[in-house]
Amino acid sequence: MKGIQTHGTVVHRTHQNNALQQRERHNQPRVRASVALRTVEAALVAFILSFVGGCGISQNQAQDKKQAAASSSPSFTGPWSSQFSDAYRRAKTDLGRSILADGDITPQEMDEVETKYYDCIESQGYIVKRTSEGTDISAANGQLDTSHLESTESSCDAESDESIIGPLYANYHGNPNREDPAKILLSCLQRHGLADQSMSVDEFKQTLVDTDRRDAVFGKYLDSTRSDYDSAKAAEYQACSSDPSQ
Repeated sequence: MKGIQTHGTVVHRTHQNNALQQRERHNQPRVRASVALRTVEAALVAFILSFVGGCGISQNQAQDKKQAAASSSPSFTGPWSSQFSDAYRRAKTDLGRSILADGDITPQEMDEVETKYYDCIESQGYIVKRTSEGTDISAANGQLDTSHLESTESSCDAESDESIIGPLYANYHGNPNREDPAKILLSCLQRHGLADQSMSVDEFKQTLVDTDRRDAVFGKYLDSTRSDYDSAKAAEYQACSSDPSQ
């Protein structure tokens, strides 16, 4: 879901979905207003089955209902159709399903999911500070219990579908045509002057899997202990790694 770093009484989670960066890039205000929820009968059947399994419904009956729910799901098209279909089947909330139903996730919708997720965490006694770089979570009483936080995050995710929508949003917006990820990353590095313009995608892939070769070509952007380390270029390298569409 997110990269995690613990600093004493604060947990820092780096963004993978880049919703805040997307909104800033398009000068879009933070949206808290909820979108209209579209209740889908098939999704409700699947949701109910998760509770009544083992309560008098036979295995065949449950399977028939699951098949009926699947056949009633939205018909997705495009390069990410199978991923949207899978996410829709796994979504636990009306909010998640309503966002996924049209085969698109807007920055505003992603922000709404994150807002619901972090508001839920705050309601459990945590302090949340969101920035374009990530999110800091600390305990209001100053004593951070990481086990309790993990449990809280799990329950809040069940109320928001953040772990389902977040990664799909990042992948979908970062690579809308589902091109080879290595090709997209290499193009970003070349645009920023971080990779040789003549480097092919195959050469780039070979460079990444060969530790010595990777260090020779990109080490000055990755290893801050090197004498030739370039902090400015390292930041650009990290930016391309996080969002190669820029």
